[in-house]
Formats: sequence, C-alpha cells, structure tokens
Amino acid sequence: MINVRPMEDADQDRVLDLWERLMAAGAEVDRRWVPAPNGRDIMIGWSRMWMQRAPFPHGFVAEEGEALLGFIAGAPLGPMPVLNTPPSARISDLFVVDDRRREGIGSALFSAFREAAEGAGFPSLVVSTLFIDERSGTFWTRQGFLPEHVVLRRPVTP
Repeated sequence: MINVRPMEDADQDRVLDLWERLMAAGAEVDRRWVPAPNGRDIMIGWSRMWMQRAPFPHGFVAEEGEALLGFIAGAPLGPMPVLNTPPSARISDLFVVDDRRREGIGSALFSAFREAAEGAGFPSLVVSTLFIDERSGTFWTRQGFLPEHVVLRRPVTP
C-alpha cells in the first residue's frame, strides 16, 4: 500500500537521490537542466526547506514499505502587495520513479500538497515546468493548471 506523508529529515538523502533522477530526466529533454558538478551539495542546503512544516508541510514523499516512490516539494510565495491576489504557494519539484508512473502516485502527492497549502490559507498554486516535456505538461494540465505566462530565452551563441 502506498503511503503519502510529509517529508522528514531522515528522508533527505533518499529524496536527493530522486531529485538527481528528476534532473537527469529534465536534461534528457533540455540540456540546460544538467546539474552543476556540485549540484547535489548545493541542494543539501536547499532541500532542508522541504522539511519545514510551517505554515504547511513544504514536502511530501510517497512510499511503499521501505521504497521511496516519489516526492513533491514547494513553499509559500511571498505576498505581491501591488496585486489583489490570494496567497499562493509554489510547487518546485515533483518526481515519481519511472516504473511506478501512471499509478496515481503523482496525483496523490499533488493532492497532499494542495490540501495542506489550501488548509493553511494558500488557495492559489503555481508550478513551473518544462512544458516541452509532454509528460509534464499533460500531468499538470490534468491537475487543473493553465499556462499563465511564457518565459522567452535568447540562446547563448558560441
């Protein structure tokens, strides 16, 4: 049986293993997503934020027995005082191991994050994704997300 629960400090190394797999999958679609040689070391500090629980858990894991099947991470966004918008939370990362995709694990992780954020007064959620990755774009639109803005980048020429 799959269990979705908030991340704990003891999960950090295994979550970072999954994060590295997430980055490798992103790099297959867009070479700009290749992590720096010290990327994991940098993420050690960053991932500690995912263990925070206030005002809601910032990270959740999906597990089955001892196996970690996926994770989702995010955080509240700071207020935008010039805009009349509800408080928002941003989902920064979501990953499910390849051989367990299409079993509802990603949706379960998203639901846990969404319910926690909404319960803490953050009804608006945003996610940034590599929309050129068809799987990612399809997943997020199935969850009710719509494109809001486009980031244009001018490639670096040699």
